[in-house]
Amino acid sequence: RGPFRRWLTILAVALAASAAQAGAPFGGKGLVAEWTPEKAESASVASIPGPFGGHALACLDAGHRLTGPDKGFPSGAAPGSISLWFIRPDGVRDKVLFSCGSPVHGGARGLWLVTKSRLCFYFFGHPQDLHCDVKGGIAPDQWHHVAATFDGTTARLYYDGAAIGQAAAKINTVLRGRFQVGA
Repeated sequence: RGPFRRWLTILAVALAASAAQAGAPFGGKGLVAEWTPEKAESASVASIPGPFGGHALACLDAGHRLTGPDKGFPSGAAPGSISLWFIRPDGVRDKVLFSCGSPVHGGARGLWLVTKSRLCFYFFGHPQDLHCDVKGGIAPDQWHHVAATFDGTTARLYYDGAAIGQAAAKINTVLRGRFQVGA
């Protein structure tokens, strides 16, 4: 429990694997589930059925992280997108919202709440991580949508429906069998 009890609420996570969906941040099918740390202790969070059999989500530890299988997620330099809704409580920063892949340079894909006014589409410390400032900051205690797309050559980041940055990127996502929501 402790200070991380209500650090973030995530409503939906979607990871699209098709090239057509990679350029459209809000379209496509994906994994959808509501989760808050307060509710993570209930067994119902771990019983959400997955699109590829088994469970889509499982509690990882003390209600702070959720995990699920990464089967079907984009790997290597394949196009794909990450899309989620979140609430940032006042004062919260430096939290991973979503990650999949390996902890090696360029081997992961994820979304990171860096500061109260900065988001990052990261590839695990790769020099091409896409850091973007959010004009006016990320208002606390309100729902926000963030989406990151990769079309095989360009990474793009969207916040509340508006493009906030893009950059050329060469990545090689190495899946490890699980994705993670929360840090």
